Amino acid sequence: MSTHYISHRTARIVLVFWLAMAGVSPASITFNSLASFDGTNGSQPDHTALIQATDGNLYGVTPIGGANSEGVVFRISPSGTLTAIYSFCSLASCADGANPYTSLIQGSNGDLYGATYYGGANNSGTLFKITTSGTLTTLYSFCSLANCADGSEPEGQLAEDSAGNIYGTAVEGGASNFGTVFKFSTKGVLSTLHSFSGADGEYPQGGLVAANGAFYGVAEDGGADGYGTVFKITTAGKETTVHSFTGSEGEYPKGWMVEADGNFYGAAAGGAQGYGMIFKMTAAGTVTTFYSFCSLADCADGTEPTAGLMEATDGNLYGVTYGGGANENGTAYELTLKGVLTTLYSFDDTGGGGPQGGLVQDTNGDFYGITLYGGSSNDGVVFSIATGLAPFVTLESTSGKVGSKVGILGDGFDSSSEVEFNGVAATTVTLTEPGLLTATVPDGATTGYVTVTTGSTTLKSTHKYTVKE
Repeated sequence: MSTHYISHRTARIVLVFWLAMAGVSPASITFNSLASFDGTNGSQPDHTALIQATDGNLYGVTPIGGANSEGVVFRISPSGTLTAIYSFCSLASCADGANPYTSLIQGSNGDLYGATYYGGANNSGTLFKITTSGTLTTLYSFCSLANCADGSEPEGQLAEDSAGNIYGTAVEGGASNFGTVFKFSTKGVLSTLHSFSGADGEYPQGGLVAANGAFYGVAEDGGADGYGTVFKITTAGKETTVHSFTGSEGEYPKGWMVEADGNFYGAAAGGAQGYGMIFKMTAAGTVTTFYSFCSLADCADGTEPTAGLMEATDGNLYGVTYGGGANENGTAYELTLKGVLTTLYSFDDTGGGGPQGGLVQDTNGDFYGITLYGGSSNDGVVFSIATGLAPFVTLESTSGKVGSKVGILGDGFDSSSEVEFNGVAATTVTLTEPGLLTATVPDGATTGYVTVTTGSTTLKSTHKYTVKE
């Protein structure tokens, strides 16, 4: 394991030009290049996002670097201490996996789950879990069935259902070798929910997002016109092609989508200028071009959005572009649901360049992300962007009966923290981890927001908690 250099470089940008064009007041944005990858602690993070775990730290993966040059799982504190907690290919023949291109998720059991693109028993990738202290368990080696019917080369974003089962996508393999959607049950059994045929999509690289009681994702190729698809799949494996891209409203969709205001938003190639775009899709599958990049002179608003979007606590969408911007090294941006884009930061190589993974909003209100290159060793950086959004808490579950236990994720908790459910104090509150409180829904609680008070600070949940009868 390795802890490395923390950059003290801080950039403060006043975005007068772009914000004036957007018709809103200028705002001050603070960018920090927190830590540089140096090869030993990881290198060139690619098409993945960070996650905030219940211990208050952020976790992610890089596809190369580490002790064996085959990728790592790393941890970084919000202040910038970067540590590789596991190096892949630590076992003979890389039986533990190699080259992860899948964002981690934290399961309801507290473990982190991810996948590697190569390695494993058949060198076609693995599904793994890892504790926050770095103990890794290989759960499944892909291509264990004849002709890789179970899928190979998993990539993209994993998802978990309410029962604790894990879902994801493999880019290749399956009945037609165009990729699969898989399910890994709490009993340790992997099953193929769907094999893509080409007509319904090919190469689902973005992974899955849970919405409307099902999972949604994109396939980069295939579909009716060969430009990719949006698909929906139930936990029982019923797959529906929600939309086939035609090229005019986008093509070859990238990354994962986000649901906001009842619609879905995602990134794709194409657009009015041909430098990439954000599409909007209704629940019924109608897709329109929401924003086309390189709409400003010299592509100051960015080019090549290759990662997924996320919705922040202000209701706006946030993401990154790989290219364009003031220095042609990519951008981080904010996009309102009215289609107004603000460039938050233009990367400059020194403080990181070429971001290809998405952003995550920490419960301290700030955004965190990773870049493909730049930094002290040109192996990429972890960065943060503060836009002035307030700290908050999130709930591990958003509904339950009186007496149910609810996990609450946030910052600054201690053993004296007090929890209220819509104004009714919980009598049982436990500091489970530094960033996690467990509270019991009290008698008399009604549906509403959950608040946590620690000292003089009160934080509010991002969603209401529904108290069931």
